[in-house]
Amino acid sequence: MALEEIARAANVSRTTLYRNFATREDLAAIIYAEGLRLIEHRAAELAGTPFGVIELFEFLLDLQVANRSITPVLSHPDTYPSAYGGLLAAVPLMAAGWMAVTSAARGS
Repeated sequence: MALEEIARAANVSRTTLYRNFATREDLAAIIYAEGLRLIEHRAAELAGTPFGVIELFEFLLDLQVANRSITPVLSHPDTYPSAYGGLLAAVPLMAAGWMAVTSAARGS
């Protein structure tokens, strides 16, 4: 998605968008970081609940649907190396959060 389309959808000028985000990579990194914060928050809310794992999985799917255009931006190492590096760096954090929620759901 072009930054111009994003600006139109966000109801801001292209100048405002470019002033804050030089590239789609920069914008994707912010959206990704916010998504990670939401996932961590939701995981903490669901920890210890009987169906927390299922609810967290559904939450993750909803986030992917809502932000589906971000995946190609974050997953291409040649085009977006710093975002890809950020994604790789976040994997251990996501795994640790997932393990905490699944452990709590199992009661261990």
